[in-house]
Amino acid sequence: MSIDLITEKFFKQKLEYVHNNPCQPHWNLAQHPTEYRYSTASYYDGLGDEFGLVIHMEELRCINS
Repeated sequence: MSIDLITEKFFKQKLEYVHNNPCQPHWNLAQHPTEYRYSTASYYDGLGDEFGLVIHMEELRCINS
């Protein structure tokens, strides 16, 4: 099931959840979101995109306009 990301606030809330999910105790995949290799958190923190696949959320405004 998909959820429409209607507002920027809602989108940012979901993005933060996804970034912090690997740090949850039941997963224990990383201590900090940027330490998890497959997370986009490092991209948003300015550390780059190892796989070259990420589009910044600000760029989506141009695509959807």
